Amino acid sequence: MVNFIYLFPYAQSIKGTIIVNMFPLNKLFFLISIFLLASCSATFKNHGYTPSKLELQQLQIGKDTKQSVKSLLGPPSSLGIIHEDKWFYLSTKVKNYSFKEPEIIDRQLVAVSFTSEGSLKNIERFQLKDQKLVVLSRRITESSIKGIGLIRQIFGSAGNFDPTMMLD
Repeated sequence: MVNFIYLFPYAQSIKGTIIVNMFPLNKLFFLISIFLLASCSATFKNHGYTPSKLELQQLQIGKDTKQSVKSLLGPPSSLGIIHEDKWFYLSTKVKNYSFKEPEIIDRQLVAVSFTSEGSLKNIERFQLKDQKLVVLSRRITESSIKGIGLIRQIFGSAGNFDPTMMLD
């Protein structure tokens, strides 16, 4: 009896029967339920930056340059692939649940384009509702090298040598 009370300090003895006080178990149950409820709540993550409407209104088409746009809005998220005459500012807000797939709830894209001289040409704003799904093609280029070892490739190309190609 003494060992049991020593191990469980909240245990009480009433006429030979041992009753365990439920107070610590209630606390434990309460803490576990709070933890479970908190783990089910959504978390939000913001990625990137898009300028506000007020900042975009300060820009003047034809007058502002790349340098003035950069000083007002900051550096862009990305530049155009072929020419650097188009700047993109992209921001995304993602909603995460602990056991579910993340969900994009907001996406903003501001495209700022410049003339070849560097002056501001156009400002466009796109939102999540403006996006279109693009299906990518999964074509794979077949290689003729499959199944041919390195030695066979070296000796197979030995007869294809043309000395006139070395003269150029």
